Amino acid sequence: MSSSTVARSNGHSTSTSSSKKLQQRQEQQQSRGAVPALTTLVRDVLTSQRLFWLTAAGVLLGEVALTALIIKKVPYTEIDYATYIQQADVFLRGERDYFKITGDTGPCVYPAGHLYIYSLFHIFSSGTTNIPAAQLAFGLLYLLNLAVVISLYHLAGAPTALLPFLAISKRLHSIYALRLFNDPFAMFFFYISVLLLCRKKWTSAVILFSTALSIKMNILLFMPALATILFRAVGLPRALPFAAAFFAVQILLSLPFTLPSPSTRAHYLSQAFDLSRVFLYKWTVNWRMVPESAFLSKGFARVLLGAHVSLLGLFGAWRWTGIGFLGWSWLRLHWNGPVGVIAPAAVQHKTPDEKKKLEATFAPTADYILSALFSANLIGIICSRSLHYQFYSWYAHQIPFLLWRTELPIHLK
Repeated sequence: MSSSTVARSNGHSTSTSSSKKLQQRQEQQQSRGAVPALTTLVRDVLTSQRLFWLTAAGVLLGEVALTALIIKKVPYTEIDYATYIQQADVFLRGERDYFKITGDTGPCVYPAGHLYIYSLFHIFSSGTTNIPAAQLAFGLLYLLNLAVVISLYHLAGAPTALLPFLAISKRLHSIYALRLFNDPFAMFFFYISVLLLCRKKWTSAVILFSTALSIKMNILLFMPALATILFRAVGLPRALPFAAAFFAVQILLSLPFTLPSPSTRAHYLSQAFDLSRVFLYKWTVNWRMVPESAFLSKGFARVLLGAHVSLLGLFGAWRWTGIGFLGWSWLRLHWNGPVGVIAPAAVQHKTPDEKKKLEATFAPTADYILSALFSANLIGIICSRSLHYQFYSWYAHQIPFLLWRTELPIHLK
C-alpha cells in the first residue's frame, strides 16, 4: 500500500473519529438541554395554564370512556331513585299536597324543582322499567358538569395540574351513574350560575342559582358568599332587583303547590324548606365519633350553628370583603358598587396581606368568585350536623381549587 493511500486512510479515520465526537457532543448538549425543557414544562403545568385545553380534552375523553364502562359493567344500586319516581308519579296523577306526595322511604322533602326533574325521568325511563336510560342521562350530566367545572377553573386561572384531580373520584361516578341522586342536578345548575357570575351575567346567574335551590336546599350554603359577590359587583341598590328575581323563581316554581289552598302552601313550605330537620344518626358520616345522645341534642346543634356563623363572619370580614382591614367604611365605599377594576400589575409585587387589602377594594374577579362561594360551602359542610355519602358531590370538585388557593408550599398542596 502506498504512503499516500495510508495517509488518506488515516485522514479518513481521523475525520470519522472527529465526526463521531462532534455528534456525541451534540447529543450530550441536546440531552442536557432536554432536561431543563422538561423541567420547565413540568413547572408550567404545575403553576400555569400551559396545555390546559389539551389536558382538559384528554380528561373529558377519558371520562366518556370510563363512565360508559361503569354503566355497562357495574350493577346499578337502588337507594332513592325508586322513591323519587314514585313521588313524581303521585304528582303526575294530580296530587298537589306535599304531605301526600310520598314514596317507599317517605314523603317528598325537596323543593318543587326536584319533582319536576324526576317527573321527566318518570316519562323518559318509563317509571323504573328502563333504568339504563336514566343511567345514560346521569352519565351525560356528569360529563356536562365536569366540562362546566373545567371552564370555571380556566376562568379563575387555576393551573393545568389540577384537572386530573377532578376526574379520579370513584364515589362521584357512583353518585351520578349508579345511584341517580338528585344532588348532581342541584350542583349542575349551581355551577352554571357560577359560570354566569364570572361572566358578569348577574340576573341570569341569580335565576340559575335559585333554580338550583329549587332542587335541593344545600344550595343555601352558598348564599352568604353570593350576597357578598353581588354587593361588591354592583352595590346594594342595584342588587335588590336580583333578590326579587331570586324569590320570583321560587314563587313561580312552587305555584302548583302553594295556590290550591293555605294548607297545601303550608305543607309545601314545611316539607321543602324544613330547616329544623334532624337526620338519623345511623346515616351520618362526619360525626360518627360523637355519641348518638350528643348528636341528637339541641346543645350540639347550637355549637355547630355558632361555629358556622363565626366562621362566616371571619371569612366575610377578612377574606370576602375589606371590613377587617378598613372597618365599616368599606361598606360605605362599596354601597353603590366597586371603585374600579384591579389590574394584575397592581398586585404583582405586593405581600399577601397587601394584596388582600387592595383586592378587597375592587370588582370581584373569577378567582375571587370561586374562592368565596367554595369556601362558604366548605364552612357549611364542616359545621353540618349530618353528612351522607352522596353529599360528597356538593364539594368534590371544589377541594382542588381551594387547596391551590391556599398559601401553602406547592409540595404540601
